[in-house]
Amino acid sequence: MVNRSKNVQQKILNITKMVYQMKKVVIVNFLFLMLCGIVSMLFQCSSPLKKVYFVSPHGNDSNPGTKKAPFASFGKAIKALSTVYRNGYSGDVTVYFREGIYTFDKTVIIGPADVPHDDSSKILFSAYKNERPVFSAGKRINTWEKVDELPEGFVDAAKGKLWVTTINECKDGMFQFKVLFNGEKHLSRARSQGYLPASKNEDGKTIGKRQLHYPEGSIKKWDNLRDVEIVVRPATFWLVNILPIASVDEEKNIAYTSVDATYPMTCMYWVYDDIPETFWVENVPEALDEPGEWILNSKTGKLYLWPEGEEPGENMYYPLLQELIHVKGNDQTEEIIRNITFKGITFCHGERDTWEKDDIGLQHDWEMYDESNAMLRFQNVENCYVDNCVFRTSGGTGIRFDFQALNNKVINNKLYNLGATGILFCGYGPGGNDVNKQNEIVNNEIHNCGLQYWHSPAIFISQSGENRIAHNLIYNLPYNGIVLSGVRPHFFEKKKPGRELTGTIQFDEIGELKNWYDMIPYLYARNNIVEYNEIHNVMEKLSDGNGIYMSATGPGNIIRRNYLHDILHYGAHGIIRADDFTFDATITENIIYRFCNEGIEIKHPNIVTNNYVINHVDCNTPWGRELDKNKYIHIAPFGNMHGTVIKRNIFYHKGKQTAFYFLYNGFFRLEVEKEPELTDCIIDSNLYYSAADLSFCESYLQDLQDRGLAQHGIAADPLFEAVEENNFRLKKNSPALKLGIKQIDLQKIGLLQNNYK
Repeated sequence: MVNRSKNVQQKILNITKMVYQMKKVVIVNFLFLMLCGIVSMLFQCSSPLKKVYFVSPHGNDSNPGTKKAPFASFGKAIKALSTVYRNGYSGDVTVYFREGIYTFDKTVIIGPADVPHDDSSKILFSAYKNERPVFSAGKRINTWEKVDELPEGFVDAAKGKLWVTTINECKDGMFQFKVLFNGEKHLSRARSQGYLPASKNEDGKTIGKRQLHYPEGSIKKWDNLRDVEIVVRPATFWLVNILPIASVDEEKNIAYTSVDATYPMTCMYWVYDDIPETFWVENVPEALDEPGEWILNSKTGKLYLWPEGEEPGENMYYPLLQELIHVKGNDQTEEIIRNITFKGITFCHGERDTWEKDDIGLQHDWEMYDESNAMLRFQNVENCYVDNCVFRTSGGTGIRFDFQALNNKVINNKLYNLGATGILFCGYGPGGNDVNKQNEIVNNEIHNCGLQYWHSPAIFISQSGENRIAHNLIYNLPYNGIVLSGVRPHFFEKKKPGRELTGTIQFDEIGELKNWYDMIPYLYARNNIVEYNEIHNVMEKLSDGNGIYMSATGPGNIIRRNYLHDILHYGAHGIIRADDFTFDATITENIIYRFCNEGIEIKHPNIVTNNYVINHVDCNTPWGRELDKNKYIHIAPFGNMHGTVIKRNIFYHKGKQTAFYFLYNGFFRLEVEKEPELTDCIIDSNLYYSAADLSFCESYLQDLQDRGLAQHGIAADPLFEAVEENNFRLKKNSPALKLGIKQIDLQKIGLLQNNYK
């Protein structure tokens, strides 16, 4: 009995010990969990978790924005991240967009009230994984009817070919659109045959910028005159205007436009004064005479189409707006928006810009200042990226960065089938802050821009400096490839009339400027580096254009290691051109191959070294006019040329005689003590070669040496490995190497094999 009692006591003791041990474990675990919670809270305070939202065309804006229950629109995503930031969140946000089309019927503005404007967080708008979301400003046309009876005004050729639909938004002139898309293609708005304007009106005065004296019968008072536009090349050959008609005087044969042309609407002057046609009329029934053409009557809302096939396509869109997304900081209140990235998204179906009375033009009105004409626009931003996106099939510009724009990147994108510019960086005019700088435009493929405004370049840098433009592939453009531009001196005259540039200048800030040199501090397009770009088949429509162009830039721009080839239009000017008031630029280690007119042009002291300029090709105008003698280096002084350096270049001509240097002394914009001469330049250690007549090169070189130039130059075959096969590597025994001329590695030029980061 006693033993049994002891056993019971022992069991109770063991149970008591076990319970005690269990309590210790529970307490330790509890304390451990509490500690983990505290560490987690501290970690979250110092490194917040990233918030993620999802958007899908099949979602709903009343959903919470999760992967399983996504939002439906970009606008709702902005509201969600705006709310979370206002509620105290300070971390990163990623918004993923699923496959499909997102239609924008009004511009979404991302402002300082929506996102933090410091460096505390990053916002990413991205395609989800390998999906391709499409942001479209287009409205799809779903219904068409065959036109049985030909309406009044249409040509007989259109009989039985026309289709019609009613655009309800357009009725009674409430809404117009200027472009129409079928898939990725711009359809042609009906355009008349080309005409020449009269240079004088009836009383002998030069026609102004708002009146066009037209040949009888080419323009009339159409019932829907507000829909009709004139496409005109006013007096010059480097731009095109698209101008709405305000009224027509059929007795005097004068059409009046509602906004100014850039220049008087006269016949061409100067070089191409014999061009056979310089204006056309668009969007009238008489002009609808070919497949693929269309017109819109905004009074009746009727859209007429002569389809390219038997019937209209299934993917036809008209635009609802120009600007889809505007990231808009405020530099006046120092609310600069930072760290926003768009990645993997396609933008399309934007409207074409139509100029208005108070618009301000950049150089030659090639673009507009402070204009909402791009599908994606940034204003007063820093550290924003556009990466691996597509900008296509739109009537206007692709991307633009305005005013303050620091340390942004436009990289790895494709831009094509655009009505205007591909990429624009536009800083303040003179007197404003020099705060559009240090950006990168790298590894973009840009082609077929300027489909509406022919003068639009692939890349336009206006009053913007210290940027790097590199490894871009640019081709099939009507005009310039890359433009670096500032403000020329005559626009600093306060009373200068016109739309171009003067309105960008803040005269109260700059004070009195006595001469050109006082203006230089206000030219902000300085110290840019343009390198490793491939540019070909540009200058396909207009004239006086270039592959890479500089005008009124500040000093220090570097154009190096670019490959420009097959620019063969009769209107091409300098393939690389330092134009009016561009000085202290370095043009070096570029390859220019197969070109028309001029290889390199300079007008002020610049440095031209180690370039290969190869194979000028003779070309004439389509109407039979012979062009001037070909030139490899064109020097057209606008002032003193002392300080110009042209050294260690290869000038290679496959024919016989050529003009390696051409000095044109016609007019000067700056005062000079004496007329500039070639001997004002430092010209030495260049190699000259005419494959069909080496003796010409020897004679040409001897003439230079007799004038005290080119003492170390040589006339010889540079011994490229295979020039006709685009292999420009110099053989080991090349005489060019003995002159100190460097090899140029063509393999490093153009698009990168991998995405740029």
